[in-house]
Amino acid sequence: KLDFSRLKEEKYIFLLMWFLAPVVIPIILTIIFPKSPVFGFVQYTLFGLPAYIIILSNGLLKIKKYLAVLVILAVLSILPLNSLYSNAGKQEWREVGKYLNENREDAEFVAVNKDNHVFPLNYYYKQMQNVEGVKNPEEFRSKIGNPNKFILVYSSETFGDPKGELKNYLDANYRITKKVEFTGIKVFHYSR
Repeated sequence: KLDFSRLKEEKYIFLLMWFLAPVVIPIILTIIFPKSPVFGFVQYTLFGLPAYIIILSNGLLKIKKYLAVLVILAVLSILPLNSLYSNAGKQEWREVGKYLNENREDAEFVAVNKDNHVFPLNYYYKQMQNVEGVKNPEEFRSKIGNPNKFILVYSSETFGDPKGELKNYLDANYRITKKVEFTGIKVFHYSR
């Protein structure tokens, strides 16, 4: 049950602003700058977590059978932990950066299949000359052209290339000379 009369008190306005600002501002920035990965990273919204917990606990204490609700919430919070720790598939951008340092030839093109994945790659790999984010064959041709050889950093296939258009185009027009897999990321060496 919503009680809007309490929103007039300053502490509740502060709590709502504290909770909403870390969530709403990244959403607005992502809408204005779609290539920015601002809302893609959860850590930007964690600042609102204490306010959310305070609001949630305040609401729980107003429920008559709050102990039963707390037990249900605790059980529902513990159950996903098994999935979280058994499927810990953090993308290995550090390893990809190290691999590129050791295996990329000077000025060789690197295509990344998702625009905003250029940012985590740049964090671990500083030679960003001729590194481009491309999401489809048209972007590949316009940004990279028709090189004799290049490297494709292929990550988040489900979101970065959901229909497989980019990968299918590259496989049809180039030959894979080497393939290396990291957690959540595949690196393909292509040549004509």
